[in-house]
Amino acid sequence: MRDIAPVLHRLRSKGRVVEVRKGRYLLVPARAGIAGGWSESVYRVVDAVVAGDYYVGFWSAMNYWGMTEQVPRRVHVVSARRHRPFTFQGQRVQFVTLRPERIFGATVERLAKGRFRISDRERTLVDGLLAPRYCGGLVEVAKAMETAGREVRWRRIRSYARRIGVDAVLRRLGYLGEILGIDVGFAPSALSGFRWLDPSAPRKAFGTSKEWGLLLNVTMEDLLAWRRV
Repeated sequence: MRDIAPVLHRLRSKGRVVEVRKGRYLLVPARAGIAGGWSESVYRVVDAVVAGDYYVGFWSAMNYWGMTEQVPRRVHVVSARRHRPFTFQGQRVQFVTLRPERIFGATVERLAKGRFRISDRERTLVDGLLAPRYCGGLVEVAKAMETAGREVRWRRIRSYARRIGVDAVLRRLGYLGEILGIDVGFAPSALSGFRWLDPSAPRKAFGTSKEWGLLLNVTMEDLLAWRRV
């Protein structure tokens, strides 16, 4: 390691390598020239520096699959390991840690050079129902559900939701399907207690859905406001 340090120092001073995060470097291609005019896909960088299973998810995946017109300011990366966030060429990479058994439902997408892992359309929606705060809130999740309605397999979504093992995910799926007029393929069964409709919103209930066992802290008008735009 002592022999490598001077080499890295010279390469950094010449602009031939950039430190993406502590101890992780990316080689700058020769075509960048002396001025260093070069950019790289942040997704390729994530694939290069994140060890173990991971996938780009949440709002970033929604944008990638065309489920939202919103461009998130951060790239959300799901991993079973804890990682410190980092910034690459002005883009912030934030990590969301899930248990290893919940790391599934990803697909490999190719770039001009390299590839990266991203949640498939079905897992993207399930993640939004699991943790809406990483997707801009449940309103964005509702919009994504309607936008992607004909491109997703609802049987797979139900399977993923059950595999996650958080009953609030199925409750939110059923409730949103009902108000959006989407047949998600299941009906409510015997439920115990109540869960928050949107855990990222202020915990002030405007009402309840006894059918789905939810405390409604986002109004139906707000959930569907984007339809009127």
